[in-house]
Amino acid sequence: MARWRNNWLIGLSLLVLGLVLVLGSIATPVYSADDTADYQPIAQWIGRLILPTASQQTRFPGDWVWLEVQHTPIADLNGQTVRLTWNSQPDTQAYLEAVTRDVRFTTATIDSQKRGNIHPDRLNGRNQVGALQSLAGARPEDSVTVMLDRPQVETASGGVILKLDRDPIQVAGQFYGLVKLLEPVDRKPLPAACPGDPPCPSQFFRVQHFRAASGEFDGAIETIKLPQLPPDHNGIFPSTNRDIAQSPAGQAGWYVFGAKDRSGLFVVESIEPRSLVQLDPDRVVIGKIASLSAARNALWADLTKGTVQTTLLDPTATSEDEARSRWQEGDRALVLHVFGGIGGEKAEPLGVPNTITGHFAFGSGRIDRDPISNQLRWRIEYEQVYAHNPNGIVAGSTLWENYMGDLDRGWLGTRPVADILIRFDPVLEDYDFDGVRFSPLSEFLLQLRIMMARYRIGDGTGSATVTLRLRASRIPVRRCSWRSLVSSSRPAIPAFKLGWPPIPTTSRLSDLKNWSRLAKRSSPT
Repeated sequence: MARWRNNWLIGLSLLVLGLVLVLGSIATPVYSADDTADYQPIAQWIGRLILPTASQQTRFPGDWVWLEVQHTPIADLNGQTVRLTWNSQPDTQAYLEAVTRDVRFTTATIDSQKRGNIHPDRLNGRNQVGALQSLAGARPEDSVTVMLDRPQVETASGGVILKLDRDPIQVAGQFYGLVKLLEPVDRKPLPAACPGDPPCPSQFFRVQHFRAASGEFDGAIETIKLPQLPPDHNGIFPSTNRDIAQSPAGQAGWYVFGAKDRSGLFVVESIEPRSLVQLDPDRVVIGKIASLSAARNALWADLTKGTVQTTLLDPTATSEDEARSRWQEGDRALVLHVFGGIGGEKAEPLGVPNTITGHFAFGSGRIDRDPISNQLRWRIEYEQVYAHNPNGIVAGSTLWENYMGDLDRGWLGTRPVADILIRFDPVLEDYDFDGVRFSPLSEFLLQLRIMMARYRIGDGTGSATVTLRLRASRIPVRRCSWRSLVSSSRPAIPAFKLGWPPIPTTSRLSDLKNWSRLAKRSSPT
């Protein structure tokens, strides 16, 4: 792994985000709220997935689910329940065919359920389960909230139908705000249980909102709720809101995700330290040798509970200012995510003596302008190929605030985590060969999405289990080289392979080929 990472970093610009936090949690139901200057919708299209009954499925064959619309640019659809399915484009249907399976639980799956792992029990016995039903039916209840990417809206005799060309993205909450936590509010009820000595701290906090006009936290002051959840199956609290207002992780403020309840109180479902996603890193490392050393030796060094750190590594820049200026609005990055083990008095058991198996995932990042602050920030989307687990974490595309910051299932409060954001143009930029377009990143993410959809149903067995070696997985994985990706997805491209002029596109494709060979040689076998 170390050799693979070191070779990967040579000649690249990257941003390392490392964090260890102890924060708070929630499972309180929330409801839609109107947009205000202090809160903005997480996305244009947000809703809760609802698995159709067997009889409903018979009435409308194919892979579809209900969507309880929680936010949409079409005002008349807010609060309605509509049908969500796929468009008829060949690429979309090919993806659907690759992931659709009959689901029949095996004895191993049932045994795993008895050990407390959550499997898609409502899908057991169903035929032709596709990517939407595997997502909606991943938990015992309809609790998966998602955002949609530019759905196609159609009206049919059965009502409104939304059609997709890619999987929904898991999110937490419906709206978000940028706040500074001022102090707890003495307000009942207090949690029945919490980390630390009794009494439990209040779940209510006075906060002050950020104003873009001043660039400061001098906006409206209100009270919000940061709920405390009970401990999990191992007796571990996902997090705590005790002393969170004094946390060094929140010195630059917090993004809070959730919605207002019927009383008008904003209930938080997820939190994100603003300092972690700002473009201004805590430190900058210049030069190839220094960057490699920092990535290899300092990534996990001097971890302090409750803190976040960001480091910019630039092997080619000659100054810190030059390194910082290279990242601009719209820039993308490939994300490498890894977490460590839960320690402390209730440390998780070791799978191998003196070893924490941890978890690795890919994702993508983009520098966007935040509508609330009018400042640039990172937006991170993970592609989580995730085994069935007792926490109800669902394999699939998911935003950082859902996978990491969710106060119910996120790892923000219990694990050390590192995200490495890498800018490597041969992977991130699209190619155009006389009108034939090819995107390595899109093709790569497509393969991950196929894996994630099949993980959700265990390739039909109902169970995807944790393994130490990828090749030992029960889910078959197709390893693609750069050449097979290009030729299989865009057959016209190989005609260019000899006699290309030395143009930037050709140079990038050569770098992509070399990277692919390096990654294949350095990957586990």
